[in-house]
Formats: sequence, C-alpha cells, structure tokens
Amino acid sequence: MSIASGGVAAAKAAMRAAIRKEIQKLKVKLREAKEIKQKIKRVRSLIDNDISTWNRSLGAFESSPMAPVKVTDKFEGESAEKISAKIPEPIEKMQETASGAQEVQGEVDVQIEKLDAYIILLEQKIEALYAKLASI
Repeated sequence: MSIASGGVAAAKAAMRAAIRKEIQKLKVKLREAKEIKQKIKRVRSLIDNDISTWNRSLGAFESSPMAPVKVTDKFEGESAEKISAKIPEPIEKMQETASGAQEVQGEVDVQIEKLDAYIILLEQKIEALYAKLASI
C-alpha cells in the first residue's frame, strides 16, 4: 500500500467517523423529539377529557330544572328573581373557560404538528447521512 492510498484511506475513515458521530447526534435529537411529542399528546388527551367533562357539566347545568330558575309552581317569587339575575354570569364564565380551553387545545395541536415536521426533517437528515456514508 502506498503512502497516498494510506492517506486516502485514513481520510475516508475520518469522514465515516464524522458522519457516524453526526448520525448519533441526530438520533438523540430524534428520540428526544419523539418523547416530547408523546408527552404533549398525553397533555392533549388530558385537555380533551377535561373539556368533555366541562362541557357535559355545563350542558347539565344549562338543561337542569334550575336553569330557567323561574318555573311556575316550582321556583317562583323574589328569590327566583334574584337567582335568575345571577345565573347568566356564571354560565357566561363557564362558556368562556370552555372556549379558552379549546384555544389551548388548538395551540397544543400546532405544537404537535411542528414536532411532526421536525421529526421528518431529522429523519431525512439521518437518511441523507446514511446515503453519504454508503457512498464513501
């Protein structure tokens, strides 16, 4: 083996080592991104469950016999008038809370989409590095 071919072989070995090192770094990032995505998906699931529970509770409250407050032969008089005046505010706050939770839910979805794009990018980079490694 000549000195020149030994130098070329050493250079190729160094390139392969550098590529393998970069692949390992990207694999770590890929694993971390997938773990974060799973954690965010679990949070998304909790938000979904809470929104469903909240909406069921709100619906039950809105459709309960107390919702109209003034019901002939059941809830009448001065107390019903006072309660009736106060009921719309809590219902409105409950609806605002439900709406806010749905906005958070949408933002979580955006983060999941961004992580999906990042994961695809990392996978493409790893694939390209493996192709480069194979060509050396």
